[in-house]
Amino acid sequence: RLDELAKIGVTSLKIEGRSKRPEYVAAATAAFRRRLDGEAPDRETDGLLDRIFRRSGHTDGYFTGRLGAGMFGRRTEEDEAASAEVLGAIHALYRAERPRVPVRAALTLREGVPSALTLSDGAHTATAEGETPQAALTRPLTEERAAELCGKLGGTPFFMTECTADLDGRSTLPVSAINALRRQAVEALLAARRPQAIPFSRPALPSAVCRQDSRPRRYARFSCAAQLPDRLPGVDRVYLPVSEAPPSLDVEVGVELPRAFFGREEDVRRRLEAWRGRAVAALCHNWAAVALAREAGLAVHLGTGMNLFTRIALEAASPYAAEATLSCELTTAQARAVGRGGMPVYGRLPLMLTRNCPRGGRRDCARCPRVLVDRKGMAFPLVCRDGVSEIQNALPLWVEDPTAGFDHVFFRFTDESPERCLEVLIAWEEGRKPDGDFTRGLSRRGVL
Repeated sequence: RLDELAKIGVTSLKIEGRSKRPEYVAAATAAFRRRLDGEAPDRETDGLLDRIFRRSGHTDGYFTGRLGAGMFGRRTEEDEAASAEVLGAIHALYRAERPRVPVRAALTLREGVPSALTLSDGAHTATAEGETPQAALTRPLTEERAAELCGKLGGTPFFMTECTADLDGRSTLPVSAINALRRQAVEALLAARRPQAIPFSRPALPSAVCRQDSRPRRYARFSCAAQLPDRLPGVDRVYLPVSEAPPSLDVEVGVELPRAFFGREEDVRRRLEAWRGRAVAALCHNWAAVALAREAGLAVHLGTGMNLFTRIALEAASPYAAEATLSCELTTAQARAVGRGGMPVYGRLPLMLTRNCPRGGRRDCARCPRVLVDRKGMAFPLVCRDGVSEIQNALPLWVEDPTAGFDHVFFRFTDESPERCLEVLIAWEEGRKPDGDFTRGLSRRGVL
């Protein structure tokens, strides 16, 4: 598809390598590099890519717009065996790093002065000092020999274009000492080329995204009105999807906008009209939702789908939002260090959103079990709504860490019965954990 991609204006490609081994990355980059360089298809190179990772074949994903079971595959024992057979051949693809950065070298070797080698790539310069030269018993170091030894840059990203030598004509160094000097200079130049951290001070958070309440407010999101319990102990605001009718409750009511639209903006805009004057805020998980909420005159509550991870991110979002719930990937301590915002404390977290049904493209939704079971027997609920399918975590999140200092805590109810929702809310109100199995998610271990 590379020619087709180029014709429609694609200028860069991303090879997804998450959770893949180095051999996969090597095979993929080698195959694509050959094609991008205009070389003819190579059965050997393409064959390595085909065998190093596959799930009973391959798919072109959404490129053709055809949804169905053909987009999904299962990695079999035969696939694993095929991968193992080509590991040795693929190792040769990345045994040595390809030199792509030209450098100039300057060696100083004079009696009584420590030897020195300087490498420069034009933008960065690094110098290493080594042993003091010794008088040559037979042959002193020559410029030709210096260039030969300093130019041995194999296994590094550098290749030498020029070498100058400041020699006294009487001194020399053992080859091992020059090799060590070269390695030190390379390491120093690599360090100089690495991006440097930019120091910053934590900005003060605007009041738009934080309150100063001593008690965090409690917000609860429900999947439908039928899931609402007969009472809502401690809840300050209820969120329901925009496809639901606005309920009449004794607490604040908000509306949740879809996680993805795929051309359904006009339908959502029409549905929002029913919530005008009834909802105090819109829960938004993407910027398209933010635009629609602001257009409808609703206060914006940024949800976990926005993945707000840092104080700087929260500050950048503040002109568009009245409130924000922080990322589910933060530990409680990291979230508290952000300063303000909301903390997700309960619920099945969304893991994946897909336009194609992960049950294999089944069209008979009424007979679908609405669950995916992994190889360990864990059942992951599948929620199909608004033209997409959402895979949810097998276990609900429960965070019991102290939540003082947060603007609010967030409960996400998905497939629970009204009775179970009430049980969870009462348990939180009483400061205890409800019955059942839970996960702490990333609240303790985080991702960083």
